[in-house]
Amino acid sequence: MASRGIRAFAFSYLNVVFAIYLNRVGYSTVMIGVIFSVAYLSGALLTAVWGYSSDRYGRRNILMLLAVLTIISNAILVFFTGLAFVLLAVILANVGDIAFY
Repeated sequence: MASRGIRAFAFSYLNVVFAIYLNRVGYSTVMIGVIFSVAYLSGALLTAVWGYSSDRYGRRNILMLLAVLTIISNAILVFFTGLAFVLLAVILANVGDIAFY
């Protein structure tokens, strides 16, 4: 329980840092809100897909796939700041983060 609480705190803190990063890169407050909205909506929708897939293909396989997707999304954020790339990255990362809860 403690490790789950610490992990939840860390990811919540990273959301704040990510919003500050987006502001520093030049995104407006409204666009940051859009990015977060897309991330949470896609996370909610794709969680059902990953849940079904994990029952069909195995939880371990899907968790490994989601870990790889999280790494890819972080690499996208490191190298690109365009809106399309940021949206792609938050969709990939948010799905991976939700799956590990």
